[in-house]
Amino acid sequence: MNQTEHGAWLLAEAVRQLDFDGLPVASGPQELHTATRLVHSYALAQAIGHPASHDMLDRGLSYIVKNYPMQAGS
Repeated sequence: MNQTEHGAWLLAEAVRQLDFDGLPVASGPQELHTATRLVHSYALAQAIGHPASHDMLDRGLSYIVKNYPMQAGS
């Protein structure tokens, strides 16, 4: 696989993995580590122009702020 084919494959995989309905997990709050990794993934998706990434990024950041508030002095 050459560099161009690899780049196309990576982009196709990123789009495939980001194609879901965005509904919250029903089992309860996500662990902070999981939530931050998901937000990071959508930040990367936004950087490559994925159409739904901005809304998902906003939702993810809002989720983290709501469920993991910073403590004074943190």
